[in-house]
Amino acid sequence: MTSPPPALAVPEARRPGIARALRRLLRGRRGPAFDVAHLSSVHRWTDNRVHMREAATAAKHHRTLLVAVDSPTTVPETGVHVVLLPRRRRAARVVLSTSRAALLALRSGAGVVHLHDPELLFVVPVLKLAGRRVVFDAHEVISEATADKDYVPEALRRPFVLLSRLLVWFAGRACDHVVVATAITARDYPAHKTTVVHNFPRLRAEEEALRPLADRAPRAAFIGVVSEARGSRVVADAATSPAFPAGWHLDVAGGPYPDDALSVFDDAVAAGRATVHGLLSPEDARDLLLDARVGVVVLQPGTAYEKVFSTKLFEYLAAGIPVVCSDFPVWREVVEPYGCVRFVDPTDPDAVARALAWYAEHPDELARQGAAARRAAVEVFDWAKEEPALLGVWAALGAPDRAAAGDGPVAPGSSVRARPGATSPGRAR
Repeated sequence: MTSPPPALAVPEARRPGIARALRRLLRGRRGPAFDVAHLSSVHRWTDNRVHMREAATAAKHHRTLLVAVDSPTTVPETGVHVVLLPRRRRAARVVLSTSRAALLALRSGAGVVHLHDPELLFVVPVLKLAGRRVVFDAHEVISEATADKDYVPEALRRPFVLLSRLLVWFAGRACDHVVVATAITARDYPAHKTTVVHNFPRLRAEEEALRPLADRAPRAAFIGVVSEARGSRVVADAATSPAFPAGWHLDVAGGPYPDDALSVFDDAVAAGRATVHGLLSPEDARDLLLDARVGVVVLQPGTAYEKVFSTKLFEYLAAGIPVVCSDFPVWREVVEPYGCVRFVDPTDPDAVARALAWYAEHPDELARQGAAARRAAVEVFDWAKEEPALLGVWAALGAPDRAAAGDGPVAPGSSVRARPGATSPGRAR
């Protein structure tokens, strides 16, 4: 089975005229090539939630388009037709990338458009005018996340927070449905049109026959976006702390924010205690965990992170490794019952180092918690358990189930990466 025709060019009007051309543009072509279009002007096309979970799930049942930002990494084929947007600075992104993404969605003919960024909410009226059903995906508590943005000047922080609350209100009323990553986030939206889809990882074949932790090298893993808000400086200082376990090593993998964020690990690297791998593909990052004994996730307090869950926490559990993690009440409530974590003060590097040392000194407990971590991932924190709710959202909005009908969605292995900003998104790079 081949991928659907690009079908993104708008037929020319029979007669000149701006009004006719605009109607054609908004209507899209007859007989849409796609059923569901996922849009993100912020996230890379390799993003775990946007592509590897949600769009890949859609592609099992619907002809699926993903418009997202270019990335130097890649992912396995998913059957999703991908169109790339160029990486742009924030102001240009808000204006150019959002409008470009909306235009591509309109031209695709997709009946359901799934938005992954608050800045895309500005195009909802256009999408609704064109008859599209719109889903907004709230990955976090938006108003609190806005308050944490370091690029917002202090004097403008309150107006930005008020604007974000207005956008949340608008999303709850203008969009046909809202998908959220946590029950806490769901409180901001109308209950009758909100569905919680947790950001749990998809379990992989590579994790079905895990090596015992005692057979792995004494290594701790710190993966994900590398930024101070996500604990990079604390982890770097922990690696050079006298309490850091002798003979252990720290593996760091992830894209830096800002661009020089990885430099905080220079001392640990110079001391032979850390290796910085930089940005890896989602699959390569998870492969790194297969050789680790412990994972570290110490998102910082006083941020929106206290009310959302790091997807890395659950990826550690899927790899069968216990976790040193931030002692947040919400996190403790969710993962403490499974007996596979040690909670620490996320601002204290020595506390992080001591937690790692505890695992080094208690190999039996390390093995027990590793087994408990994997069991929790299989029984509870598995993306496969979230898929039915998400598929139900798209079905309720009219997306046809191609698999059930027998004509099939885009075939696995047929993803197309278009050149960023290309005028014909069907062209492969």
